[in-house]
Amino acid sequence: MLAGCVEAPVSKAPAAPDAYAVAMVNGHPVHADDVAEYVRSSSHEEKDSLERRKNALEVIIDEELATQKAEALGLQPTEVAQTKIRGLQSQIEDIRRHELSAAYFRQQVRAQSGGDDIAAFYKANEANIRTDVHVFQILRRSEAEINEVEAQLKKGVPFEELAAQPFAKLPPAVGNPWDLGFLKWSQVPEPWQGLVYDMAPGAVSGVIKGPNERFWIIQVVAKQENPGATLEAMRPVLEKLLGARREEAARTDAQKKLRSEAKVEYLNPALLSPAAPVKNPDAEEE
Repeated sequence: MLAGCVEAPVSKAPAAPDAYAVAMVNGHPVHADDVAEYVRSSSHEEKDSLERRKNALEVIIDEELATQKAEALGLQPTEVAQTKIRGLQSQIEDIRRHELSAAYFRQQVRAQSGGDDIAAFYKANEANIRTDVHVFQILRRSEAEINEVEAQLKKGVPFEELAAQPFAKLPPAVGNPWDLGFLKWSQVPEPWQGLVYDMAPGAVSGVIKGPNERFWIIQVVAKQENPGATLEAMRPVLEKLLGARREEAARTDAQKKLRSEAKVEYLNPALLSPAAPVKNPDAEEE
């Protein structure tokens, strides 16, 4: 047996040539990208040229012939090399899954009957859409921290005093980062939408949980009418918003359907640990 190799039979079915193949070696293609990658990785000193690529092709053919013979003998790369190969294969699989799943969900969105009634949505939400709200915020990145803030507020600590705590070292010229000024309807974060327009000026919310470990408590400072937020002015914003909602709904429905039709088995949960070794259990170093 060759030093540094392990035994494991591997079969490699011949492939048909395609538009990118520059050679066939016992029925296995060598692609132009293979040659370009070999040239790129072999030396950074010499200039790329047709002659270099021709020479590289011959080297690749020799290596492919030896590779095929090694596979026929049941030889495998070292475990270190196999780990690298699996890492590259994981990257390829990640790209494949990302691109194909995105294509599938786009198809599902197109297949969903569209035609959102923008005018009806605007009419149902006109009061909020035409209202700008001046908001102070307290943002924390953990539930424990925001609960502590809420407890302090209930004890009577002023809202702005608590809001200013993370910014104690900022120079005065920076202003007050917790003061968001007047927010238009399209600028109000979605987790606030069902709450902020029902709050009177001066009112303080409870804890609002958002995505990505964000927790808020907000205070409405003032409200003012935005006469420019007409249906026609808001139409592009509403088209984008309702389109995104339709896309999210179609994606969610498609995901639920896929899960209901699939057989998913969870295996070896210990391997998910960051401390778990990445190893091929079938490979044994000699």
